[in-house]
Amino acid sequence: MKSIKVIALSIMILFVGSQFVAAQASTSTTLAAYNAEATKKAMREFWGALNAIKAPVTTSNFYAIADQFIVIAKSASSLIATKAPKGSDAAWVQSWDKFISAAYRGVGAAGEKDIAKVKKVLEEITELNKTGHAQFK
Repeated sequence: MKSIKVIALSIMILFVGSQFVAAQASTSTTLAAYNAEATKKAMREFWGALNAIKAPVTTSNFYAIADQFIVIAKSASSLIATKAPKGSDAAWVQSWDKFISAAYRGVGAAGEKDIAKVKKVLEEITELNKTGHAQFK
């Protein structure tokens, strides 16, 4: 059963990674116009995952933790190829890149079954969120 979960998790990571690569490729060309509704939808998914990760962290449910980090990476990757609502587009892309990287580190920490690393990544994501809102909202 564990091997099936590991395979499924690996497939999800590869899928999210391919989404990220596609988004990165598009940032080197033209960014899409800022879309407030799409941003709100992605942020609701992000916040939902951030809140949903709390229970599995307290019980050390590493599969559920990894799933929620993947949701965070996917929501961030959906916004990386858009223009910033205000401020620098380059800083906007860099900010989302940091979110995606942190979320992948969270998946890795969950894979290592290291709750201390998971918590550190959650703190980093929370700080990135505060910085991003101050800069772009």
